[in-house]
Amino acid sequence: MRGSLLAVIFCSLFLFVGSTAYSATTHRVKGGETLQKIAKKHGTTAERLRSLNRLGSDALKPGQRLTVSRGEKMVSKKLAQRNRARQREIEVVEDREDPDFIEYRVRKGDTVDKLADKFGVDKQDIIDLNALKRTARLTPGTKLMIPRETADESPAAVSEPSFDLANARPLKPWKNEEEPSFLVKVARSFSGAPYKYGGDSVRGLDCSAFVRKMYEIFDVQLPRTAREQFMAGMRVDKENLVKGDLVFFRTKRCVKHPTHVGIYIGDGKFIHASSVLKRGVKIDSLSEGYFERTFTGAVRVKTLDRTSSELGDAAKPPASS
Repeated sequence: MRGSLLAVIFCSLFLFVGSTAYSATTHRVKGGETLQKIAKKHGTTAERLRSLNRLGSDALKPGQRLTVSRGEKMVSKKLAQRNRARQREIEVVEDREDPDFIEYRVRKGDTVDKLADKFGVDKQDIIDLNALKRTARLTPGTKLMIPRETADESPAAVSEPSFDLANARPLKPWKNEEEPSFLVKVARSFSGAPYKYGGDSVRGLDCSAFVRKMYEIFDVQLPRTAREQFMAGMRVDKENLVKGDLVFFRTKRCVKHPTHVGIYIGDGKFIHASSVLKRGVKIDSLSEGYFERTFTGAVRVKTLDRTSSELGDAAKPPASS
């Protein structure tokens, strides 16, 4: 009887100590937490947490349990396997700070219809962005680009562009008829330059920075963002585009203003710093499904007609859509 009682007490102590040690050395991930926040909370480093938990990336999922201190024992194989399994459940590949698109790694059972419903986007956008066939089956592990849908900005949160159009000289004339073709030639020479959101150098630049740099060469100072650039010239119908015109796209359905811009180069094509598929400066067609659907307008910032700045309504900046 005494032996049985001692055994019960010993087991109870063992379980208590084990559970105490477990809670003291692990952390259950909560919504919104990052590896860096968890590391700071426990007085360690993100790199240490990656090593302890054998993580392949910083992507975490609510409910995932992480080992935050090893003590005398290595992290258990079972815990490492559980972490890897949870990471496989995380759909979104770690962000590239791209405001317009998300990288998604296909999971078993995914279909284009399911993904469109999951992310609240147009099925055709997924097909076009990733050059998929309508009947194509998705292969697990494949990375797809998904349009990033965010809540529309409220008038209080986003102010109207304050760029001074008079100082920008948006309708300054070309020096001669050959200059627009020269701009196109210069823009083409940037083909292959890497894309970087917020970047403004040849090491990496985004769509509006690319357009701005091209026009700086031709003595026109454009504002920084696509939204502001849309306000910096006179309206042009799609049917009347000429080389050098700016073409705009609304890549987020939840916003009302343009979010992407490129330069028309003739023959229905435009050059732009793209963040999808083959990332970087490249040439695409306005008639391609995705760009045809998201096209939202065009602007002419330089013209051969020296009197265009006196045309009245035709030369007014386009109204914000």
